[in-house]
Amino acid sequence: MCYPGEFGGDVSHLNLHKTFCIPHGGGGPGVGPIGVVDKLAPYLPKDPLGTTDNEYAVSGSMYGSASILPITWMYIVMMGESALRHATQTAILSTNYLAHKLKDHYQVLYRGKSGLVAHECILDVRPFKETAGIEAEDIAKRLIDYGFHAPTMSWPVAGTLMIEPTESESIQELDRFCDAMIGIRNEIKAEFNVKAGCPNLIERIESGLLSYGNDFDNNDNPFECGFEKYVNLETDVNFLGKDKLKKIQKDGIKRKLMGVQIDINKINLTKSLNIKDEKGNLIGDLRSACYSPHFKKSIGIAMINEPYCKASATGLLEIDGNSIAVKVCDLPFI
Repeated sequence: MCYPGEFGGDVSHLNLHKTFCIPHGGGGPGVGPIGVVDKLAPYLPKDPLGTTDNEYAVSGSMYGSASILPITWMYIVMMGESALRHATQTAILSTNYLAHKLKDHYQVLYRGKSGLVAHECILDVRPFKETAGIEAEDIAKRLIDYGFHAPTMSWPVAGTLMIEPTESESIQELDRFCDAMIGIRNEIKAEFNVKAGCPNLIERIESGLLSYGNDFDNNDNPFECGFEKYVNLETDVNFLGKDKLKKIQKDGIKRKLMGVQIDINKINLTKSLNIKDEKGNLIGDLRSACYSPHFKKSIGIAMINEPYCKASATGLLEIDGNSIAVKVCDLPFI
């Protein structure tokens, strides 16, 4: 870490995204103050409300974006100097943690003499295009199957992935991301179908891979979805939701994400469907489903309630007015 002026540049643009609480990507603006050395100050645009005939102004350049800057101001005031420094240090440490865990699987660009990166970790995936026909976009789409929003693609280097975790990411989430990236790298080595739009629904469900927003969402907890290994409740860090997760762990889960075999040749699931027993009691809800040529039957991923969370439990689906038999089984299918 250092002060911007210590870099020795004549002009310094301080982006407010991420570091100062403004969203990065997804509509997050590239807004921030621009500082210049004294010799360039006379050439800056003037106050648009106070210019003379021989001066010029550029829009509201003196004031910036009124809808954005108050957010950053509140963040800085609430955090304070020491917390801002700690947040920045944590973000840089997290990025280097990712770079270290992924360096044996991907080439990391722009590492310093000590082997470290700054706040961004740039993974070079360009060689995969020639060796496996895989590009950055394919890996980005594959990450969605693992429950991650894709990182920045092809910037600042075309054909690469740029990853920059914020200080709010826990070590468990960083590990989960690394597991996903290493898994994708192994799939590329094994010539698994990672191409754009793949692995398709069949391959994903057969492998028991979850899709955020489809197989699970914010109403589900990690213990239900099989992510307990990523939850460390022994840490001293009082992260958001920790007390609630402790209570869930103590009380035990009331349902579990499991596989189901469906007695129907074709199924096109566009919404969650309830699974009930013969008496009409709710067993769970089907999240994803498809016909598997490998098993020669339809399979799916469902959130199953206790006490039906055991292989061989049976139930019924209502599809187009027909009752379809369902059998609960363990994940993954293969």
